[in-house]
Amino acid sequence: MAKSKPIGLRKIAKPEDMSKVIISFPKPADVLAEPKHFEQRILLPQYSIPGSIIKPEFTDLVFHFIVTPVFLDYADFRLTADNKYEIVSYSETPISDFDEKFLKWCADEMHDNFYGYEDKPTYFEVDKSVKSESIYKGGEPIWDQTTYEKDHVRKTDYSLDIFKDENGELMEFIAALYDSGVYGSYNLFYSPKTRLIRQFHQST
Repeated sequence: MAKSKPIGLRKIAKPEDMSKVIISFPKPADVLAEPKHFEQRILLPQYSIPGSIIKPEFTDLVFHFIVTPVFLDYADFRLTADNKYEIVSYSETPISDFDEKFLKWCADEMHDNFYGYEDKPTYFEVDKSVKSESIYKGGEPIWDQTTYEKDHVRKTDYSLDIFKDENGELMEFIAALYDSGVYGSYNLFYSPKTRLIRQFHQST
């Protein structure tokens, strides 16, 4: 499979048609089904991406990259009917087990991520003439480690259960976030049938 390609981004003023722009630092209330999770500082919305930018079949969807605590290998979210994220689990810890101790651990790990946080969204149009290396789509995910790779040859091993939804169906790679302002890399996968979002995080 070919390498994932960067999406060219051109910064613009607030657009009239929000369905055609990628948003950096989107408002938490526009991303999270439970904005209190932002107030608890256990996550930080980083980008919102219209599904149409990924592929025409996803025109009615919006995907989000969420910065999560660095100790997580992955986080599961449910994409709601209004395109917001509900937390399902942080790695193998379901949201029902998010007790006070776990929330504090997450918040402590997220502390540095809130330095430089911009509470005002920035808007970008896709422009192929612009060289931008933050968000990638198509091809192979970007992995910082070989954990999910087949035979350590820089190809994703899709036979692993981690790439399947609750029904055992293979999830679809959506996009990768590899941004100088974000620690490590994030890879986003989606199940059209169950609307499960699985976001992987790795670092070197």
